Amino acid sequence: MSNKGNSRHLKRLAASAYAGTHRKEAKYLLKPRPGRHSVEQSITLASLIRDKIAYAKTLKEAASVIKKGNIELNGKVVKDDKQAVGFGDLVHIVPTNEYFAIGVNRQGAISVGKASSDAKRIAKIVGKYVAKHNKVMLRLHDGTVVAAPDGAKVNDSVVLAEGKVERLVKFEPGVQCVVYRGRHTGEMGKLKSINPGTAQSKATVELEAKSGTIQTLAENIIAVGA
Repeated sequence: MSNKGNSRHLKRLAASAYAGTHRKEAKYLLKPRPGRHSVEQSITLASLIRDKIAYAKTLKEAASVIKKGNIELNGKVVKDDKQAVGFGDLVHIVPTNEYFAIGVNRQGAISVGKASSDAKRIAKIVGKYVAKHNKVMLRLHDGTVVAAPDGAKVNDSVVLAEGKVERLVKFEPGVQCVVYRGRHTGEMGKLKSINPGTAQSKATVELEAKSGTIQTLAENIIAVGA
């Protein structure tokens, strides 16, 4: 039997906790288009507009709003209703001039909070490579690719303004971090120590949070500032 590839549908019962939807309300959930965040860590822009922001009553209505160019994602107009939206994204509702920041709560589900018009986006560096003409580029956790500032390393974070790096946040003891996936999702605390790991084990960290000292994988946290 031939391989038909990945399914273009997503059942609510199979959806990750990040979607934060009622599993028995309907059978299917609109599946995010590949390319940015992972399916497990994102929802579609249409679902966000309908279910989280309540700017539309149905998916058809949400798709119409999006296709008219009324929604900006990270400063750019997006007309794809299946565009993946996840942690760290900034959404702008143009007609009402409202801004929303996408995060994650303690239950591992998407959280949507009001943001100001001058809010800055922060993203984690997950890869670094050399492009044409020896230009060093960075791959960020949400699929974005940007030019690397001096001293940037994997696991550091960058503050973005208009698609360009405004400031570098170093991944080092003392920096404030947010756990955006894993067992301690939603926790925030000061980075206490880093265990580099080995060829057989991944790097781990200790965070000093309000609930006490927690341990998690380095890949599960994002450095957000002092």
